[in-house]
Amino acid sequence: MIAETGQVREIAWREVFPWLRIFTALRLAFQPSKLLLATVGVVLTSGGWFFFAWLFAGSNDPAVRELIAQTALWPWDLLSGPLWPPPQQTAAWTWDSPWLQVYWRLMAPFRVWLQADASPAALALGALQGLWALLVWSIFGGALCRLAAVQLAQGRRYQLGQAMRHALTKWPSYLAAPLFPLLFLFVLGIPALLLGLLSWFGAGYLVAGLLWPVALVLGVLSALLLLGVAAGWPLMWGAISTECSDTFDALSRSYSYVSQRPLHLLFYTSVATAAFAFGYLVVLLVGHLTLTLTAWQASWSTPQARQQRIYQVQQQGLSQLLHPAAQSENAGQLRVGNQLQQAGEEEPLSWGDYLVAFWATVVHTVVFSFPYAFFWTVSVAIYQVLRWDAEATHLDEVHLDEEEEDQVPVPGVSAAPGSLTGKEAPSGTEAEAAAGGATASETTESDSAGDESPAAPEASPEEKPAGDGEGQPSQ
Repeated sequence: MIAETGQVREIAWREVFPWLRIFTALRLAFQPSKLLLATVGVVLTSGGWFFFAWLFAGSNDPAVRELIAQTALWPWDLLSGPLWPPPQQTAAWTWDSPWLQVYWRLMAPFRVWLQADASPAALALGALQGLWALLVWSIFGGALCRLAAVQLAQGRRYQLGQAMRHALTKWPSYLAAPLFPLLFLFVLGIPALLLGLLSWFGAGYLVAGLLWPVALVLGVLSALLLLGVAAGWPLMWGAISTECSDTFDALSRSYSYVSQRPLHLLFYTSVATAAFAFGYLVVLLVGHLTLTLTAWQASWSTPQARQQRIYQVQQQGLSQLLHPAAQSENAGQLRVGNQLQQAGEEEPLSWGDYLVAFWATVVHTVVFSFPYAFFWTVSVAIYQVLRWDAEATHLDEVHLDEEEEDQVPVPGVSAAPGSLTGKEAPSGTEAEAAAGGATASETTESDSAGDESPAAPEASPEEKPAGDGEGQPSQ
């Protein structure tokens, strides 16, 4: 804002640097509703992957074993031990950041399809796990993206129930958006498949060699298609959540933004990595303090012999108690069977130890789920900024249904009785003009009603006006 004297009084930093919205996405990722959706999605994804891994557990195929090793892990297994100091203090700042690991972890079941020597068992396991992950996150990730889209665009409070209803309505679009390019990829591979069949014969191999440029051209198209879906599938969900559009509109927007603004996408990803580094350290610290302070406060009244055990089982978590390791990371503590060995004394574990470890595991799971909450939230933020770059669409534009416009409250506006929800009441001259308009409308309606009546009663001489506006007696 520039004053009349020419002095700059205020700078709208979010308009000058729209990518600052990424830091707003970091703040939104801390909200309990997003952490809840991310935690449920992580647990359901891991549970489904464990089930499919159990179905293929008897396979000796190396690709199957490798895929099981990558996917058959519970969240609390991936983040075990003490939360602070961080297991890898610099991981949050690099391209190996945990929020980017979400990207690679969700794509792990599909990568097996790119292996030329993958067995049918590995392909089947990858397809089942990939479809399960897409189904889970098309609901919970879709709800999370919808929450972020409305809050980022308009700063409004959006209810969790509304987001879930949106996700349950739009889940086919969320599910189909990344699948359509993959299906089209197989369609483009049909000519190469036919040429491969011709190579079984001597003369056919010669024909295949002559027609090989056709396969190469289709291979180029397949490569561009694969790169587009690999870089743009999170943007597809951002498009559906912001525009409430269908699968084809989401595909068109994501491919267009990736192809037109690749350097912008790279820059926004690097900014998101830097923002996540700070947020992830905060989450790890809060999780560590939660467990430590709880054990410390309980020690005020806990017997001295049990105080140290509470610290131990909280650090180890339920997974390490159920599957004991040879030695704990803490010096002087050994895990032997279902016993804790401390200073040469063995004590059997009780149900209380398992329950304390279970609730500590819940804290570990929520901490592990934070990168998922940030991943989907920042994907929507990056989509909205890319839309502003490519189409000059205002950052505050988001599609709201008529029912949602009435239900979504605006912060700081209290709806008075009889007023519209989420809208400010007219004040001053606007209220008087509205009242005057309403009076004129009522007068017009009453006049027209009087003209339509067949026999309107005449006014008596005493009731007739004394004259018109010029003071003459009325005729």
